[in-house]
Amino acid sequence: MLRELCLMVLHRKLYLAPIKNPQRVIDLATGTGLWPIDFADEHREAEERLLSKPLQMDRSRDLSACSRSVKPGGWVKFQDWGLHIISPDGSLDGTGLQQYHDEVNSAFEEAGYEIRPGVNVEQWFKDAGFVNIHVEKFVISYGVWSKDPHLKKLGAWAQTGAEANSFEGIALALLTRYKQWTKEEVIPLASKARADSRKRDVHALFNLYVVYGQRPRNQDGKWDGEHSFQQL
Repeated sequence: MLRELCLMVLHRKLYLAPIKNPQRVIDLATGTGLWPIDFADEHREAEERLLSKPLQMDRSRDLSACSRSVKPGGWVKFQDWGLHIISPDGSLDGTGLQQYHDEVNSAFEEAGYEIRPGVNVEQWFKDAGFVNIHVEKFVISYGVWSKDPHLKKLGAWAQTGAEANSFEGIALALLTRYKQWTKEEVIPLASKARADSRKRDVHALFNLYVVYGQRPRNQDGKWDGEHSFQQL
């Protein structure tokens, strides 16, 4: 479901970098493996490697490893979320949905997770030494309130995905473990958040960041060089 949401956001594009005739491709944290299958269908000449190992919590280290694993001139793409929901018109303020996200995000942070990695990806690319860095920020509505057909469809998928993952399950796991909430306190919060998320007068938005960049040229100014899939 999350994969389909991302594809809809990107208008069915698998990547945004100006790649031509790719020869070797590696997909990190490949999950179901559907992205490399789709990529292989589009680029049958490419050699692919899949790595199911999850990305580290320190994404800058992941990008440094990626920089060592592509040839000069090779492209690397990361995409990640900005999970703080917002409402430019203030309709989210004071709602159960806002409280739910504030409490759950706070618990994620106490557990050591970066809940807004998307806003930092550009800097991580710079720190890893990439050049020609491009940042694309996509706005996604939550729920079916938007009058824009594309945003409304995205919102329906986002809301369905959130409900499928269970408001109660996520909150119970985090708030009882890291915020000392009781089950009796979590259930009403989750129920109110779900109800507010279905209201068409609550205009919640969140962002998806897609960032890509190139490994710099060699000192001789050429893009060529030996390339191997290193252990990440």
